[in-house]
Amino acid sequence: MKKINLLVACLAIGILLTASLFAQEPKWVSKEVTQRNVVLEEFTGIHCGYCPDGHRIANQLAAANPGRVFVINNHCGGYAAPSNASEPDLRTTEGNSIASKAGITGFPAGSINRSTTPWAMGRGNWAGVAATIMGQNSPVNIYVKPTLDYDARKLTVEVELYYTGTISKDKNYLTVMLLQNEIIGYQGGASYNPEYALPNGLYRHMHALRMVLSSGGAFGDTIKTTTKGHYEYKKYEVTLPEKIANIPLSVTDLEVVAFIAEGDNNIYTGHQATVEVPDNVKTDLALKDLTVYPKTLKFEPITPKVEVTNKADLEVTKFVVNLLIGNQPFSKTFEGKLAKGETTTIEFDVVNFNKSQNYSFQFNVPRANNIYAGDKALVDIDNSNNSITTSSYGFVEKDVDLFNFSFEVKNNAIDLDNVVFDMSKAAFGWRGWQDQSGYVACGANNTTHALAMDLYGGPFAGQTAYIMFGEVDLTTNPQKMLTYHYAYCDGSRNGTPPAVTLEATTDWGATWQKINETTCQETGTTDPRYYYIPKSNEYKKIDIDLKDYANKNAIFRLGVRAGSDGNMFYIDEISLYKNDGSIEEELDNVAIYPNPTTTYLKIDNQSFVGADYQIFDASGKVVIEDRNTSNTINVEYLTPGSYNLKINDKFFRFIKE
Repeated sequence: MKKINLLVACLAIGILLTASLFAQEPKWVSKEVTQRNVVLEEFTGIHCGYCPDGHRIANQLAAANPGRVFVINNHCGGYAAPSNASEPDLRTTEGNSIASKAGITGFPAGSINRSTTPWAMGRGNWAGVAATIMGQNSPVNIYVKPTLDYDARKLTVEVELYYTGTISKDKNYLTVMLLQNEIIGYQGGASYNPEYALPNGLYRHMHALRMVLSSGGAFGDTIKTTTKGHYEYKKYEVTLPEKIANIPLSVTDLEVVAFIAEGDNNIYTGHQATVEVPDNVKTDLALKDLTVYPKTLKFEPITPKVEVTNKADLEVTKFVVNLLIGNQPFSKTFEGKLAKGETTTIEFDVVNFNKSQNYSFQFNVPRANNIYAGDKALVDIDNSNNSITTSSYGFVEKDVDLFNFSFEVKNNAIDLDNVVFDMSKAAFGWRGWQDQSGYVACGANNTTHALAMDLYGGPFAGQTAYIMFGEVDLTTNPQKMLTYHYAYCDGSRNGTPPAVTLEATTDWGATWQKINETTCQETGTTDPRYYYIPKSNEYKKIDIDLKDYANKNAIFRLGVRAGSDGNMFYIDEISLYKNDGSIEEELDNVAIYPNPTTTYLKIDNQSFVGADYQIFDASGKVVIEDRNTSNTINVEYLTPGSYNLKINDKFFRFIKE
C-alpha cells in the first residue's frame, strides 16, 4: 500500500495546473445552450461475476447515444482486489473515495450524473435515468482536448467551461479523469459480455479509471465563478508513468473525461476525448485469416495462416505476428518492405489435435513496440483490425468410451476433460455456492459444483447451449446408458420452463437425430429476490437408453434450451456407462433403498432373494460379485461415487456416499 500511495503522490507532484486569470474567448466550447450529457460511473470489480453484464449494458447505452454518454469503469471495493499477482489491479484511491459516497448496496452498480439518492443504482435503471438527464438543458458547457508528446510520454489536457446560465451555487467542481482501454486480464463472469471475453479466458477491460488529473482529489478543482457568460480555461500536464500498480499504462489506449458538478454530486454535464498519437508514428496493419478450417466436426491437420495488409502511408520494415492456440503462444517475424496497400502472408506450423476439444486461433499484431519503419517504432492506430480470433470445436475418432462429468474442482480449476461446449447462442456459468464453512453441496449427488444457466429476465430466451462429447465408441461396448441430473426454479417469474434435448450425429455433424427431450419441472423454490441454490436431493435424474446406437460410433450433445424467463437452471453429474447383459434396464429406482446410501442397500422385492448380483463402477468394472441371501447388500467399503447393481438381469443405479 505504501508503494501505491507513493506513486500517486509522485503523479500528483507531476501535474501542473494553469488557470486563466483574464477573460478569453472560447476556442472549442460552445456558448449556446446545450442539453446535458451523461456521465455513467460504473462501480465494478474483477471478481464480480455479473459485472460484465453491467459493462455490456453501459456500452450499449453509449453506442445508442454517440457523443452523449461517457462511461467510467471505477474498479473499487473487495471485488476489485486481485487474488494473485497475475490479476490486474485497477483500483485507485480516488475511485474508492467516490465509491464510499455512492451508497453501493451490490455489484454491479452505476451512477448517472450522481443525480439520485443514493447515487448508485442497479443496471436495469441506467437507461431510464440517462434518458431523463439527456432531455434536460445544462447551465454550463464543457470541452476537453488532450495532446500527447509521444516520445516524452507527456500528456497535456486543456479544458474549457462556459456558463450559459447562472447557477445558484457559488462554487462548482471540475474533475478530469484519465481512462485506459484494452487492458487484458482476468474477469469473473466474462461470458456475460461476449464482445469483451477472449477465447483464452481473459477479458478486455475498457474505460478503466487510472488517474484523476484535476487537483482537489476525487471531487475536483473548485470553480469559483458560476454566473451566466463566465468562461474558464484550465490546463493540466503530466508525465505518464510506465505503470500504475501492476498494469502498464499504454499511451495508445487512453481517453480523457472531464465533467463539472454542483458539489461532489449532481454532475451537470461532461465531455470525453481520445488521446491521439502524432502522425509521424501512425501506422495501420490489418489482418485477414487465410486458415483453412475443417468442414466437419472431425479434426484434420490445420495450418494457421494470416494475411497482413499495410493500410497506412508509412512503409513498414518489421513486425511480429503472434498466434495463441488455446493458451499456447507462437510468433513469426516479418522483415522486409511493406509499402502502403501491399500484403504479405504469414504461415505457422501445422497443428494436429489428438483429443476432442474446443479450440481457438487468435492472431494478433501488437500495436506498440512491435512495428518498425527502420529504427523508428510505430503505433498502430486502428485496434479493430489488429486481432482475428476463430473459435470452434472438433472431435477425434473413438475418443470416448465411458465418462462421468461432475464439474468439480481439479487442480484449482473446473474439470472439463473430454467436454466440448457450444455457447454461441446461450451460456452456462460454473457455480459453487459458499457459506462461512466452505462450499455448500449444491450439485447432484452431494457434489459442490454444477453448470448453471441464469434465466432471470430471459437473456437467452428460446436459445440453446450445448454440452458435447465424442466421438463415443459404441462398438467396443455397444450397450450404453446416458444419465444427467437437473435442478430448476422459476422463482415466481412465470416463465416457460427450459428443456433438455439429447441428440446424436453419426456423420460428424452433417445431420443430428433427436433421441430424447425433457421439459423441465421445478425442483425447488426460492425467495424471488435471490438466486435458487438447489439441495443435492432436489435434482431430478434422467436416464436415457442408447440402444439404437449400439455398434454405431456417434457424437452426442445435450442441449439446454432456455425458457422465456425464470430464476436458475442447473445440470450436473452427466454419465455415460455400460450395461453388461440385457440392454433393457430398470430405471425407476423404486425397488432399492436408501439411495444414496452409506452402508447397505435393501431390495424391496422377495423374488430377488437367492439371485446372484454384480455391482459395476462408472467405468463398467465389476467391483462386487455375490449372492443375494436376504435382500440386504453391504456397500460400506465402496468408495463414494455412482454404481450400477445388476440382479435378475435388471439394473439399478445408486449413489454411494
